[in-house]
Amino acid sequence: MDNGTILSGEAAMNHAAVSPGTAISGFTRLLNQKLKDDLVKSEMKLSPSYKFSEREGRAAIQIQAAGGGQVIELCPLDLADILFSELKHRAEAHLGCELSAAIIAMPHHLNYNGRQDVVNMARYDAGFRRAAKAIDRQIAAAVAHHRHTEQGDGKAILVLRVGGRTSDAAIFKFINGEARYVMA
Repeated sequence: MDNGTILSGEAAMNHAAVSPGTAISGFTRLLNQKLKDDLVKSEMKLSPSYKFSEREGRAAIQIQAAGGGQVIELCPLDLADILFSELKHRAEAHLGCELSAAIIAMPHHLNYNGRQDVVNMARYDAGFRRAAKAIDRQIAAAVAHHRHTEQGDGKAILVLRVGGRTSDAAIFKFINGEARYVMA
C-alpha cells in the first residue's frame, strides 16, 4: 500500500522491497480461516510484520500505508478480489478484448462455502459476467502440463506442490474427462 493506493503485481513487489511492512504476500493459505485456527496462529508467529485481526468471523491482516499513513484491514478475500481484478485487467490489455469468465485454481483446504465466496467475488466484484469455475491447484498444475491427456482416462497422476511454507500431494484420476481425487 502506497499513499492510500493499493498496489498489486510488479508495482507491489517493487514497493515491498522498499517498505516490507506495507506488503502482503502468500495470503491464499489464509482464505476462509478463523483467527483461532492453527494455520493462522502459525502465520502470526512466522510473519511478525503483519498485524492480524478478525473481521466477520475470519482472519484479516492490518497494514499501514507507507510513511506511517492510515491503517487498512484486508481479509484474504479482499486481497483475492484485488488480485483477480488486476489479472483480468492485464489479460484484457494483452489480448485486446474483454474477458467474461475465468477458471480459478483454489487452495485444496477451502471447503464448499469458501470456494463459493471466491467464485462469487470473481463473478461480481472482479467483473466476470459468467460463473467462474473453481478447481484445485493440483488439478490445474496437471492440466497445464497436459498430463491428463498423456496418461489417458483412468491413469493415476501424482501432483506435488511445495512452497508458501506448505507442501502437499494429491493423487487423482481423469475419468470421462473429469478429475477425481484418489488421495489428497
